[in-house]
Amino acid sequence: MMLNEYSRRGWVDGRGLRLPVIVVRPGAPNKALTTCWSSAVREPLRGQPTTLPVGAASRLPCASYQTASAAIEHLLVHVPDASLRRLGHDRVFTLPSLSLSPAELHAAAAELAEARGLTIGAMEEAPTELATRVVQSMGGAADGSRAQQLGLPQVRISPRQPRIASGGRACRPVGLAGSPARSRRAWALLLTVALSDGLRIPPPPPPGPGRERSVHR
Repeated sequence: MMLNEYSRRGWVDGRGLRLPVIVVRPGAPNKALTTCWSSAVREPLRGQPTTLPVGAASRLPCASYQTASAAIEHLLVHVPDASLRRLGHDRVFTLPSLSLSPAELHAAAAELAEARGLTIGAMEEAPTELATRVVQSMGGAADGSRAQQLGLPQVRISPRQPRIASGGRACRPVGLAGSPARSRRAWALLLTVALSDGLRIPPPPPPGPGRERSVHR
């Protein structure tokens, strides 16, 4: 509110950006419930198992840190004030995002692990009532249409459809079956984050004698 009011009075050129869940965050898992969306990728791609305190089908808006940082730069540096004025007095925008579940992200991670010759860690769910209630109150999707009108970067949907992998064994097994469109969304997001330095994913192994290997980019 202060950002909008001070901008209206001409005291500052205020610009704000609401961020969704950022995937994949580096480092060890923390106590935030939203870390489950990173844990569905980060630990399994290291060959480690992960257990979720929420259902694997829970859905939240997600974006990569590359998309977020590019959008912040675009909003602060490249968007002229005239473009902001055309969208009204509200100077705070919501970053365009993808509505994703940990199950979809883990399925995309399994596809990436197969392409890189890695062993994918199992993902299991052991949802608690409190964690489930908190996540459900957050909303599974966010409207980033105003930010799109300013040309802010967003994750692009890949035409490729990854295969769906199986889940963990201990606790309650996670079923990763989902619609092809949702799997493509998870894959599109993962393509922007999984090869980052934070995850240190090795390149795909060379093709064996007498056979060719197809690498999708």
